[in-house]
Amino acid sequence: MNKFVIALSLFLVGCQLGGTTPTPGPQFYATGTQGLDVRVNTLSNNQLFMCEEGEVLLDLHNLGTSDIAQGIYTLTIEDQILKPVGKTKKQGSYSLEGRSAVNPVGGYTQLGFRFKTNNLPAQLETYQTPFIFNACYPYATSANIPVCIDPTRDPQAARSCKTTPVSGKGGQGAPVLVTLVEPLMVVQDNAVLPTFIVHIANAGKGRVVSTDSLGFACGNGGGTPSSKVRVMAQLQDEQLKCLPEMVDLRQGETKVTCMSNTYFGAAEGRANQGTFTTPLTVQLEYGYVTTLFYPFTITRLAHQEDCSSTQETYTPSTVSTSTDRGINWPPRS
Repeated sequence: MNKFVIALSLFLVGCQLGGTTPTPGPQFYATGTQGLDVRVNTLSNNQLFMCEEGEVLLDLHNLGTSDIAQGIYTLTIEDQILKPVGKTKKQGSYSLEGRSAVNPVGGYTQLGFRFKTNNLPAQLETYQTPFIFNACYPYATSANIPVCIDPTRDPQAARSCKTTPVSGKGGQGAPVLVTLVEPLMVVQDNAVLPTFIVHIANAGKGRVVSTDSLGFACGNGGGTPSSKVRVMAQLQDEQLKCLPEMVDLRQGETKVTCMSNTYFGAAEGRANQGTFTTPLTVQLEYGYVTTLFYPFTITRLAHQEDCSSTQETYTPSTVSTSTDRGINWPPRS
């Protein structure tokens, strides 16, 4: 066989075996403080004449990293002024995927609501009536905070990290976030038990409710919704004990103490591991309410008395899950 052919074959085989290391794709980071974003589509019309039909299109985007499963919505309108027509419903549900490495922009859907304006009181030429959209949904925050574990008792010993507070104010891809973690090394039996003071706050524009109060928050049934957030934390393979386990954010930022039951250091004959950095994972579970106000302005035409002679036309409202979001999507905060 020709030496050139042999050499070329060996070269190609070597390329196939060794190859080149693939260039890694962009990393996905769970940042930001948004959950469900609700905006009025520019095709909506809230300036209507008496007896006229109009449509509101709402764009719903899940800009956080938690999936929304069976979120609910309710509309609040003046029934004597705005009459839903077609397939418009004042209550409904939706589900939207959260941002992730495979879907970095998050889920999207569009809801449509069509109305016909009724008679205005005889003495009014114009009237403004509310259109209030409430979206209530379960959500979760998963914060991975790098913390320093320092079991070293010798103040002169070399350390690879320091047990200083770690800020989380860049967000974790959800409206409720861990704003700060204060690590404490509680000395016991010549070793330490890591303890963490976790600061939690609502950084979003909506309202926090308990997951079991979502129906109350969106007007389904009586009662007053509570505003509790469940707090869980894990250090390496250990589930920490957090007190209190449920916190109320109505008064603003709050603190939770999460304690390890694992000794780090030279106690009980163990060798001192030295300082090291490891993730503290804090999981927050809660419900969230996003509200949009979009008032209608209704004008009476000259010599217009009532709508009794106006023929109704029915155009079905739309519910779309199109992935064509246009050049202006996702929206900017």
